[in-house]
Amino acid sequence: MTDREIIDNTNDTWPVIDRALLFGEGVYEVLRLCNGHLFAYQEHMSRLAYSLAALGLDKKIEICDIAARVEKAIAETSLKDAVIYFQISRQVNYRSFEVPDQWTPQFYLTINPLPKRQYEYIKTISTEDIRWKRCDIKSLNLLGNVLAKEKAIKAGCHDALFVNQDGYITESTSASVMMIKDKVLYTASLNENILPSVTRKKVLEIVETTDLIIAEMSFTVEMALSGDELFLCGTTTEIMPIIALDHQRIADGLKGHYSTMLHHCLVELMYDQKDNKEI
Repeated sequence: MTDREIIDNTNDTWPVIDRALLFGEGVYEVLRLCNGHLFAYQEHMSRLAYSLAALGLDKKIEICDIAARVEKAIAETSLKDAVIYFQISRQVNYRSFEVPDQWTPQFYLTINPLPKRQYEYIKTISTEDIRWKRCDIKSLNLLGNVLAKEKAIKAGCHDALFVNQDGYITESTSASVMMIKDKVLYTASLNENILPSVTRKKVLEIVETTDLIIAEMSFTVEMALSGDELFLCGTTTEIMPIIALDHQRIADGLKGHYSTMLHHCLVELMYDQKDNKEI
């Protein structure tokens, strides 16, 4: 066990019969350890409880059990700034689409150093939202995200923005999307096609202290291209300015004033120890 990666598994080996591998049936969370403190811990665990209940996984595993595993893993590492990933699924002894009556929870956790921020801004493409319709559940069904990310990279960009059947941007492959135009911040309202992002919630709380007006409403690619600023927000993404979409420049093609300011405030909040959970 090293500081580069701490692994906690329910069993010593990962069974190929696990329903996470067979069907993508499981949920996950990504936590941020900031100077030894967990950022927005309760919000993440509340979202996890929602996802567990949606898949019926809460019948055999409780949040307090998961929290104990997370806290034990943190206690065993000397890392102060890290990314914690864990997932929960069912382990069974046969392959069937029918959810079995008897199953054992399978838990997997890793802790890795927080990656260095590679970019100060990114370029994106838009792509059809081919993900399943329950993105409010933080499930392991991420094939659509993987394909979209690969499409963006092949197009010479960093990420892709999903566009639903009505022509509205929903999310990126791994983060929420926000746009600013005429001092109004737009972001899609929460529904079954939107993950209730913890970082999104924190950013909106910060925005309430500024001169920006919040409009929880969807926007199209055309609207984004005419905006003053466009950016992503997420646990590890923090706030990432988007300077181009579909090879068209956003505003002047530079980092915007508000995205820069909001990023500074978000990082400051992440490292504000009085608001975080100490392990």
